[in-house]
Formats: sequence, C-alpha cells, structure tokens
Amino acid sequence: MAWWAWAILILVGVLGVWGAISPRSQWNTLSAWQYRNPDANEPSDTAYAVTRVVNIVGLIGLVIMFALLIAGGVGVSA
Repeated sequence: MAWWAWAILILVGVLGVWGAISPRSQWNTLSAWQYRNPDANEPSDTAYAVTRVVNIVGLIGLVIMFALLIAGGVGVSA
C-alpha cells in the first residue's frame, strides 16, 4: 500500500479517536472559529453523543479495513 494511503488511514484514525474521546474539544478546535459567538452556537449534548457514536462506529470500520488489508483479504495493489 502506498505511503499516502497509510497517512490518510492514520489521520482518519487519529480524528476518530479524538472525536470518540472528546467531541466537544474537537468541535471547539475545528468548527467554533466559524461563529462570531461560539458559545451561543455550540451543539447540544445530544449532538455530541451522536458525534461520539459515529466516531466509534467509524473506528470499528477502520479497524476492520485495516485487518483486511493486513490479512490480504482485499485486493489492493501498491
């Protein structure tokens, strides 16, 4: 697998772990700058919970993809 594919895989993994552990911090860093008053536009606790669940599901999918690539179950050529 090409080096750039590994870099993307690692980047997505890091963002997924960050979103699963601390979605509020992730929003503050990546999205709060877009608003004049970020505190008034902060997502609800339910939105943070959904973000956390989506990140966990994505990480599970990433682990499965990684396992398939390592095991050679996916026909990817370098």
